[in-house]
Amino acid sequence: MYIPPTVFLTCQGVNYEIERDGSFLWAPQKAKYNKPPFFYWESLSIMKAGDIVLHSLQGNIVAVSEVMAQLTEEGWQGNATAPMPEELPNWQDIDGWLVKCEYVELSDYLPLGIFRDIIMQYKLDKYSAFDKYGDTNAGYCYILEPDIAKAVIKELLNQHHSLRQLDYLNNYAHNS
Repeated sequence: MYIPPTVFLTCQGVNYEIERDGSFLWAPQKAKYNKPPFFYWESLSIMKAGDIVLHSLQGNIVAVSEVMAQLTEEGWQGNATAPMPEELPNWQDIDGWLVKCEYVELSDYLPLGIFRDIIMQYKLDKYSAFDKYGDTNAGYCYILEPDIAKAVIKELLNQHHSLRQLDYLNNYAHNS
């Protein structure tokens, strides 16, 4: 029986290249002044091997990845604290969630705006990846609604034939 993975949308911004080159995602476990983390950082704590990540920059999908592992106190597996990777100098001395993932960059970006009709069918709240206009919210990492994830992944496979070799995308598109 196929159990679909969770699909996440990241809005990585200035750290995209660093995280891509290091094959990871990282988010702090505390906000400024030792306050609790934002929910879009904390979403990394629930990622597990086999989950799918759609990486976006400025409203476009620029890469896809499969979550390979998370660093835990026992090693790479479930949820735990990890020190900030040295590649991210703007977050010195802060513990965070570290997730290893295998990035596959797209040759042509896929604008999320083409999915606005599907996105707008959902009740979009403050925890959604999208605002009331269907644009991406400011934040780092969101769980995508399954129907939106499936539409995006099917379009990725349609436009980028090289992605068809990725079993995790094919399985999600055809079995979820």
